[in-house]
Amino acid sequence: MKNLIKASLLFFSFLLILSACKKDEEIDPRDPFIGSWKGTQRMIVADLQLDESVTFVQNISKDPEYSNKILLGSPGTDEYLTAKVVGNAYTYDQSSFTYNQDGYTYTFIQNGRGSIYGSVIKERGTVSINVAGQQFNGTWSAILNKQ
Repeated sequence: MKNLIKASLLFFSFLLILSACKKDEEIDPRDPFIGSWKGTQRMIVADLQLDESVTFVQNISKDPEYSNKILLGSPGTDEYLTAKVVGNAYTYDQSSFTYNQDGYTYTFIQNGRGSIYGSVIKERGTVSINVAGQQFNGTWSAILNKQ
């Protein structure tokens, strides 16, 4: 009888060890960034005498194609920027856009990164604006609050 009890205890101990060794569920590092954010962005390009601030809303979602990327875009649009998440920060993939105004073609090339601190994201980066064949360099920064 003692051998049966010892064998039962050994078997249940073995099961307990196996269940304790179960792989923990992985946490997606993108999760803290996901949601709606409201913030203010400031852009400074001294040679263009540009110093502007704009308030905006940005939605952040997981990129379905890449397990380490997020999509950042304005509500109600199909346009978004992509960024790679590492830990509590992300780095934007370089983006550019062109538009025409007052007979000039403007091309913006933007780089940057953001870091999350609880319910606040702080971003900063560089911008190059090409106008009529001339390049003007500047900086941008933003602070976003989770909604």
